[in-house]
Amino acid sequence: MRVPAILLFPVLAAHLVAFGGDWPGWRGDGSGISPETGLPLRWDTQTNIAWKTLLPGKGNSSPIVRGGRVFLTSWDGAGRKRSVLCFDARDGRLLWQRDLTADVVAKTNYNNGYASSTAVADGASSPRVFAFFDSPGLVALGPNGELLWTRPLGPFKSDWGLASSPILYKDSVVQVCDDDGGGFIVGVDAATGKVRWRTPRPDPRQYATPILIEHQGKPQIVVNGMTVIGYEPATGRELWRCRGMNHLCSPSAVYADGLVYAASGRNGPAMAIDPGGSGDGARADLAGANGVLGQSPLSGGLDLPGRPGRVHHVQDGHVASPAGQLQGDPRADSPCPRLLHLARRASASEAGPHPPPARLPATNATGASYTSGSGQAPIGYGGHGVEIPVR
Repeated sequence: MRVPAILLFPVLAAHLVAFGGDWPGWRGDGSGISPETGLPLRWDTQTNIAWKTLLPGKGNSSPIVRGGRVFLTSWDGAGRKRSVLCFDARDGRLLWQRDLTADVVAKTNYNNGYASSTAVADGASSPRVFAFFDSPGLVALGPNGELLWTRPLGPFKSDWGLASSPILYKDSVVQVCDDDGGGFIVGVDAATGKVRWRTPRPDPRQYATPILIEHQGKPQIVVNGMTVIGYEPATGRELWRCRGMNHLCSPSAVYADGLVYAASGRNGPAMAIDPGGSGDGARADLAGANGVLGQSPLSGGLDLPGRPGRVHHVQDGHVASPAGQLQGDPRADSPCPRLLHLARRASASEAGPHPPPARLPATNATGASYTSGSGQAPIGYGGHGVEIPVR
């Protein structure tokens, strides 16, 4: 039987103690890119591990780091118990565990479970932690694990459960809840748990975490899905939409050089979208504002902005292969992105490249990890990720 555990690399552990480096939410600040350098490219149970701590329960959420602490979510007790865990980043010691009781244990997929949403934390020295479960809902915890508030948002109708993670915008917590019974995106007061706004969403059963971007000096929240949509963060008002993705989208969109990049996550298109317009971009002329600037038939999960002119894409499959050229970009000064594929299946990666040079760690469903662009074999299987310029 596999025993869940959390591990930390020694170089990263030293940095957290000495400099207070943070990774406060899903993909860190949402971009998936860390400025850290000198991190190990290879590790196993004996090499390049600072500490290892057994975890209570199960879960698919990613650890976050804030104020020298590591936070994680889990579930146990046939789904009835949901937990938020806090560890000391220096030695992996469990500082506290806050257990919550689910009012409803809904149907889910065995690959998903009940703790797939990654928490988010604010405050550098005394962080508050916000975590989302389908039940009891969105919760806020104080620095010592005290329950500050709970905001029920369900029940939800989905055979596979939920997975989107909360993000922060100023003093609001934003959560996407896409299910088969009528999805929505909601903004909640971080201090009180009061709902500030709630906006219906058009598509069922999506799993992507929203991203916060600033485009042309104005903030937007962008959510991937069958319809990629941009929202005004303060009010939840829809700014623009672009249809054409496949159903059951899981990857978060990314933003780089004035464009939003989105991938379906299953067999389906990837898109480059100009978020500067308004209305329905899928019906706009390709040369117009908010049009679809590029499209490529991809399968796979993770997109990350990389070195200039490149998009890093993690694809299901056994070998790296060209992804196809993005077509239809009307701007002469905007070269087509390049795509990076990793060998083997990578289904649960959240880490970003570490330039220079760019590195893209990815971990698959079996726990094997890979680092692309390293010139070394990834841990576990041999071979390595290959960077493919697409012209």
